Amino acid sequence: MNKERTPDAYSPRVQVLHWLSAALILMMIPLGFLMQRIASQPLELFALRLHMLLGVVVLVLTAVRLIWRWVDGSPGPLPGLSPLHRRLVGVVHALLYLVLAGLSISGAVLLLQSGLGAILLGLSSEPIPANLSEYLPRQAHALEARVYIGLLVGHLSGVFVFQLTKGEVLSRMGVRVGHTAQWLAWSPPQHPPVA
Repeated sequence: MNKERTPDAYSPRVQVLHWLSAALILMMIPLGFLMQRIASQPLELFALRLHMLLGVVVLVLTAVRLIWRWVDGSPGPLPGLSPLHRRLVGVVHALLYLVLAGLSISGAVLLLQSGLGAILLGLSSEPIPANLSEYLPRQAHALEARVYIGLLVGHLSGVFVFQLTKGEVLSRMGVRVGHTAQWLAWSPPQHPPVA
């Protein structure tokens, strides 16, 4: 176990990899939906290449993060959660990783099956297939993206609710904001009436 990690936080390198992945994922999601509406072939080609590149980078960052998390260890469970809630947190985290892997697999299979991979890598001068949405891996990718967004919303909601009510969950990932519940309980000082 790494000495840098405190018992209540992930190691700094895991934190950095988490936030890099999060930023890239938040770029990929709108890009994925935008690509479906681009009419210009050169612009669509650029968007597809960028989406593919970001996807590969997120996959690599996630794999490295999981390895470092295994090497450095993880903080204990969040205090104040029921066993069922604790289990739900674990299930959501596991599903985030599994669906991300599924997105990578369906994206890779689509690239191979449709010939899009060769086009994006410049190995083919063929146009982008007009019927991409008809490929089963494309349909799976679209479904997985929506499931991932739902899981992400659930994850973020859980983090913010815990931070607001019990505090200090964000500090596990390097964000120090103090106990947010104290902010909510704050009220302006009362001054006696002026006579």
